[in-house]
Amino acid sequence: KAAGKSGPKRGKAAIEAAFKRASDTAAKSPYRVVRRVERILYEDVPTFMEAPYAEQAPEADVVVVGLPYEGVKILDPRRFLPALATHQAPIYSRTGATGAPAAIRKNSIYYSLDHSGGLMPERGPDFQIADWIQVADGGDIRIDYEIDPEVMLHRAGDRIEKLLGRDRALILLGGDDTIPYVGVRSVVRAHKKRVAVLKFDSHYDLAWEPRYWAGSQWARCFEGGYLDPANFAEIGIRGTRNSLAWHEAARELDIGIWTLQDVEEKGIKQCVREALARICRNVDALYLSLDLDVIDPAFLPAQKYPDPAGLTAREILQALRLAIDEGPQVVGFDMACLGPDFDINGLGSQLAARCAVEVIAGLGWKKAQGAKAGRGKGRKTR
Repeated sequence: KAAGKSGPKRGKAAIEAAFKRASDTAAKSPYRVVRRVERILYEDVPTFMEAPYAEQAPEADVVVVGLPYEGVKILDPRRFLPALATHQAPIYSRTGATGAPAAIRKNSIYYSLDHSGGLMPERGPDFQIADWIQVADGGDIRIDYEIDPEVMLHRAGDRIEKLLGRDRALILLGGDDTIPYVGVRSVVRAHKKRVAVLKFDSHYDLAWEPRYWAGSQWARCFEGGYLDPANFAEIGIRGTRNSLAWHEAARELDIGIWTLQDVEEKGIKQCVREALARICRNVDALYLSLDLDVIDPAFLPAQKYPDPAGLTAREILQALRLAIDEGPQVVGFDMACLGPDFDINGLGSQLAARCAVEVIAGLGWKKAQGAKAGRGKGRKTR
């Protein structure tokens, strides 16, 4: 019954019978767990949501890929460190994003498709992700720091392109914030579409040099012709760690910027709607990018660059949901800058996994709504 409505009082026997019927129905579900070899990528790291391996799911709609790359690092406000440096600055910056894909996958076990087929009652009373979307895990891309970073990152992108084909959506698990360049490049080349990019971040990341690091990814996207600045917006900009050069670059390129104060005054939904209206003209698809430091460390403590008073957990989930529901078809999503070494009981990694699940669920929900309106392909074959 709907919440708040009361019905006839049920006796103990009736309640017991209801539980028995529910159990019997669940036992007939195609999502009932059967014995199988565990879906382990390596060591004790499972596939994302315990989804099948990519090679075992040729009809998958979504492919999850890990890119555990951490390039040039920041030592302090004036100096960089090379990618291979392991220095851990306890205050200004943190390292360890190479362990993020594994940490996210481990905590995705909370959202295992084996449990209920991805049942999400908040989306709809009977909505199950697996009814509409098949997820596959393509594993991690091997990182080789001994070769030129441009060559290595482009090879990673080439591998991702093959996994995507012409119609699969990408879920890319970083790594540091260099990885959006690889994700956007891969999706544009694989899908042959013009994309808009909506970024959630505390920082502009509009550096030109060093060429391949977590502050110059958008310059490389613009330079390579994979993204037009007119189709790019950032939500959540805050704090004093944005350089003046980045600030001026945003002005010069006329980038759509919504600060945290804009979110405070307008609400996250209005900011997302305004951003979509600005960047989605004359594009074929939408790419979502999430730097996890946009989230308040109270909700996600495992951050490379923590700064208090960011977005709440609910706000980032609402933002992702709205962007998928009201924007063009989403063809890619990445998230970066998780620092598992600084997590607390896995809470940050779990929220990161939940963000990816929200995107996957949104793709399924949009497909379900299209089918309901008579425009979709119908339910996914189980």
